[in-house]
Amino acid sequence: MKNYLYFLLAALGLFVILTSGINYSTGSPGGKTGSPGDGGHTCTDCHGGTASPQEGWITSTIPADGYIPGQTYTITATGTHVGVTKFGFEVTSENANAQKVGTLIVTNSNQNQLANNNKSITHKSSGTTPSGNSKTWSFDWTAPAEGTGDVTFYGAFNAANGNGNTSGDVIYKSTLAVTEAATALTGLNVQLTGMTPHIGQLFEARLIDKATQMEIERLRIDQIPAADFDIMFANAIDGHSYWVDFYADMNDNGYYDGIPTDHAWRITFNNFTDGTLQTFTHNTNFNEINWKHMYEIEFSGMTPHIGQKLEVRLTDQNSLKEAGRVTIAAIPAAEFSVFLPYLVTGVDYTVDLYADFNQNGVYDAPPTDHAWQFELTNVEGDEDDNFIHNTNFTDIGWNYRFTLNAMEMNPHLGELFELRVVNQSSLAEVGRVSIDSISLVNFSTMALGLQIGEDYYIDFYADHNGNGQYDAPPVDHAWRLELSNVAGDSQLDFTHNTNFTDIEWPLTSIAENNISASINLYPNPANEYIHVDLTQLEMNVVSMQIINASGSIIKSTDFTGNTTNRIDIGDLHSGLYYMIIELENGSITSKRVIKL
Repeated sequence: MKNYLYFLLAALGLFVILTSGINYSTGSPGGKTGSPGDGGHTCTDCHGGTASPQEGWITSTIPADGYIPGQTYTITATGTHVGVTKFGFEVTSENANAQKVGTLIVTNSNQNQLANNNKSITHKSSGTTPSGNSKTWSFDWTAPAEGTGDVTFYGAFNAANGNGNTSGDVIYKSTLAVTEAATALTGLNVQLTGMTPHIGQLFEARLIDKATQMEIERLRIDQIPAADFDIMFANAIDGHSYWVDFYADMNDNGYYDGIPTDHAWRITFNNFTDGTLQTFTHNTNFNEINWKHMYEIEFSGMTPHIGQKLEVRLTDQNSLKEAGRVTIAAIPAAEFSVFLPYLVTGVDYTVDLYADFNQNGVYDAPPTDHAWQFELTNVEGDEDDNFIHNTNFTDIGWNYRFTLNAMEMNPHLGELFELRVVNQSSLAEVGRVSIDSISLVNFSTMALGLQIGEDYYIDFYADHNGNGQYDAPPVDHAWRLELSNVAGDSQLDFTHNTNFTDIEWPLTSIAENNISASINLYPNPANEYIHVDLTQLEMNVVSMQIINASGSIIKSTDFTGNTTNRIDIGDLHSGLYYMIIELENGSITSKRVIKL
C-alpha cells in the first residue's frame, strides 16, 4: 500500500507539471506583460530569473505624430534569442493611469488569441515555432476615445529551451510608447490661463461680428473649473473679423455688473481662419463690454402657425429704441424656444411678435396675420417667459430693417460714423444708428423703421475732422442714397467715393431725450380720449405728434403752449403708441400711450 501511495503522488506531480507545461505552451495565463496594470508581473513568476529589457521588440503602424482615436493599426511583436526552440509572448496596452485602453484584435487565429478578459493578446501552441532564432506575431489594435492621451504597449517574451518544464528558459520584456495625435482645431478657440482668482465663478463669453456688431454665438460656464481652460465658438466664418467679450462674475450675484465689480475683457480676431487659437492670460486690464443678457421665450400651442415665419422684437420703453429682434424662417413645432441676447439690467421692454399667417412674407395687421404684445419689466439678468398661443391679437405696427453694406472705407478708419433713414414724403426720421469708430474697411450697419411701400432717403456721414459732430462736406464726408418702394427688409451696397452731399444732419432725433417728468397723460390706458396736462412745464410746447411703435406718424395736433389738451384716439387700433412733444427750446420728449 505504501509503495502504491508513493507511485500515485509521483504520477499526480508529473500530471501537474505536464498540464502546466501544456497550458503555458498554449498561451500566457494572462497578466504577465510587466505593465503597471499587471503589477509588473512577467513570465519570471513561473520561469524564474529576471526579465531582460529589450528595445524595439514591439513596433506598430501608428504614425510618429500619434494615433487617431477610433482608427485601427497593426501591432507587431518580435522576439529574438540564439538557440531558441519555442517562443511565447503576451502584450497589453495601458494609459498613463495603468488602465487597459484600446481594443486588441486577433488577425491570425492560428497563432494568436486574447487573454486576461480580452485585455491582452498571447500565443497559441501553433504560434510558438521560431524561424531561425526569432519569432514574429502580428495583430490589430483600435485606438481608444479622444482624450485618452499617451498609451504604452507592454510585452513579455519567453524564449523556451524546449525541455518541457520551466527551467532554463529566458524571459525578456519590451515596451512601445505612442502619443495621441493632436486633434485639428476647428472654430474660433481661446485658451485662457492664470484664471485662479475666478475659479468657481460664473463665466460667460460671446462672439460678436465686428462688421455688423451683432452677436453670433455665446457660451456659459456655471463654475470656472480650473486656472487654465479652453473655449470654442463653432459658428465663426473664415475671413470675418470678431470680438470675443467675456467676464467672470467676481461678486457672485449671477449676472454681469460692469467693471470693476465684475472682471471683463475683449479679444479681437481679424480676418479669422478656421481653427485659430489665441491665448489669453489673466490680467487687470479690464474692458467695459456692455454685456447683454439673454431673453428666452418658450412658446407652446403654436400648432396653427407651424411652418410660418415668426418675428420677435424688443423695444426699450424709456428710449423707444429697438434693442433687437429675431426672425424664425419657419416655426418648427407647436412647442419651441426663441432667444434674444439683448437685455440690459434695470430696463423695461415691450415685446412684439407676429406669425405670418397669410404667408406673404411681410407683416399684415390682425386678423390677417396674428400678432401679440406684452411687457418685460425690471430686468435683473437672464430672463425667460412662457407664451401660450391665444387670439388676443394686437396691431404692433411692424417695421423692417435697412442694412447698408459699406465697402472700401479706408479713409475713415477710426472715425465716427452715423446713418439715418428718412421718409421721403413726410421727411420724418424713422431710424438712426451711430458707430463710435469705424474699425473695418468693409462693414455693415443696420437701422430700423422701414414701412412697406414707402420711399426713403438713406443719409450717412463719416466725421472726417474728428470733432464729434456733423459738418457739411468737404469738412466731413457725407452721402445720400435712395431706397424706393420698400417690400420688406432691405439693403443697399455702398462703395466709398467723393460724390459728397450735404445731408443737413440734425443734432437730435425723435425720442432721443426723455425729460417728461412734468407732463401728465390721463387716463392711460385710454379708449376714446386722452388728456395731456402741460401745466407743470416751465416752457411752451411747439408741436405734439403720436407715432406707432415703428416710428410712423399716426396723428399730429396743433396744440401749443402749456395748457391741458384732450386728444381723440378712438380711431386708433389697440396697442402701444408714443406721444412726441417738442418744446420751444428744441428739446424733444416722449410719453407712452396705451390704446385699449
